[in-house]
Amino acid sequence: LSNEQELLSRLNWCRYKTSQKAVAKSLPPKRRQVVYLDRSEQNAPAGFKRDIARASKTGDRESIFEVMLQEAASRKRKYVIERVEEAVASGQKVTVFTGRRADCERLGAAIEKSLSKVASIFCAHGGTSTEKRDEIRHQYMSAQGAAVLVGTGDAWGESINLQDTDLALFVMLPWTPKALRQWEGRFARLGQKRPVLISYVIAKDTVDEHVADIVLDKLPPVGTIAEDETAEEISSAFMGDASDLLARVAGLP
Repeated sequence: LSNEQELLSRLNWCRYKTSQKAVAKSLPPKRRQVVYLDRSEQNAPAGFKRDIARASKTGDRESIFEVMLQEAASRKRKYVIERVEEAVASGQKVTVFTGRRADCERLGAAIEKSLSKVASIFCAHGGTSTEKRDEIRHQYMSAQGAAVLVGTGDAWGESINLQDTDLALFVMLPWTPKALRQWEGRFARLGQKRPVLISYVIAKDTVDEHVADIVLDKLPPVGTIAEDETAEEISSAFMGDASDLLARVAGLP
């Protein structure tokens, strides 16, 4: 940001940009919500003690952090399944983006067990072939009733049409504003026929909050330099408006 004005003036000579607001005028509404789960709302993580111990022995901070990210995601599984069940009961189509293959498979299996008799359930990640993922995408998009797609954001988060979706649950946050914008872009895009709610699920007192802080630090500069309304809107959703913040500080209802 030290050379913000110079960069903006240089970019003005070499780019043409149609604003996202202009595009959004022709689309159904998109809403966002950020859900922070207290410890009491989280389920106990399962199967991570050995992984944490193994990573701790290596002393590799990245390995430890990776395990803790997966552990944090597992704490949200009960809440996510309940949200999906509620949406399916209303006949909605739901996409769940998580960040790791193992969590994707466990979450997909749990949703399949709970809802296979009342909805079409699909699960795929980067380990699934491109052909199979494209087949799943067509089946999900053409589904007339309730349907659920569980996948990793890296495998599904760019250049893929999933705009026939009522609810998108982001169970793990990506590290960069670009990835975050791409994830949202799967649902709010030309061809969208129904309103969509994008719900970010954060587990309190876990590394989730650390990742959210990192992304929030990056979003305002991206919004300014790239004139990216989506980045600015996501930042506002996480920060909340001033009245909400004052109410929390004052302890008001």
